Amino acid sequence: MQNLDQIPRGSRANRLLQLSIAVTIAIGTMVLVGWAFEIQALKSVLPNYITMKANTASGFILAALAIWSAAGQGSWRKYLSFALACGVGLLGGLTLLQYIFNVSFGIDEFLFADPAGIKGKFPPGRLAPITAINFMLINLAFASLMIPRKPFYKCAQFLVLLTFVSAFQAIVGYASGMTYSFGSAYYTQMAIHTAFLFCFIACGIFSLYPTEGFLPAFNSSNAQGKVTRILMGAAVLISPVFNLLYIKGQRAGLYDADFGMLIHIIANIIIFGGLVLWSSMLLYRSEIQRQERKISG
Repeated sequence: MQNLDQIPRGSRANRLLQLSIAVTIAIGTMVLVGWAFEIQALKSVLPNYITMKANTASGFILAALAIWSAAGQGSWRKYLSFALACGVGLLGGLTLLQYIFNVSFGIDEFLFADPAGIKGKFPPGRLAPITAINFMLINLAFASLMIPRKPFYKCAQFLVLLTFVSAFQAIVGYASGMTYSFGSAYYTQMAIHTAFLFCFIACGIFSLYPTEGFLPAFNSSNAQGKVTRILMGAAVLISPVFNLLYIKGQRAGLYDADFGMLIHIIANIIIFGGLVLWSSMLLYRSEIQRQERKISG
């Protein structure tokens, strides 16, 4: 297992990894405390929000410990990491089987009773289907990392990316107030702090191998890496922010749907067009400097 201290730009990756582990364990522990002492704010953050189930909190703690173990030295930690990840995957797999076959294995309220449930949509104490699937994806990602080959690094990163995207859609849904507004939305529901922790877990796993798979271009210290990080950040943040402003403005009666959509489109063109021009100038200047150094050398 490769250690972060041996990887270029490891200090940045190490900070992100340590942050993801610390935040995940801290919030997971607080949720368990909330279930133990019936503190609703720790379970659901805000009134009428979905609660993070005790099994979900336990799965996150196992996942954080798996990342911590994977980042250390020694082959035994590699296998310990995989064993912890298997615990996460087993929790997700058993929960999903309960949904598919409409059975109960007695795991939902194994830690704490959940008399309230979630508005009758889920059995008491049972984590959401999308949460179970994400736990299985995390397990599969760690299984891929057991094989030190480039295709498997890419496979692991793709699986983690799926986890991140599913969690991010929940965050966007909460921010825009659209969490329950479509068809079979309850299959993709997760607690707000569950969604954030999946994002932290995804960042932690990405940080384990910042120079493998799809990540070298993203983590590069040159101009190309800087442009990649800025454009990726813009792609993730700008569009949801504009959508949120569009929805809030329309609901407030500031404009009708057609005019609001026009403003939205024009704003996206201006922002992303400006980013493309700025990025091209940055790359152009970098290339000029490289050629000047080559000539002077």
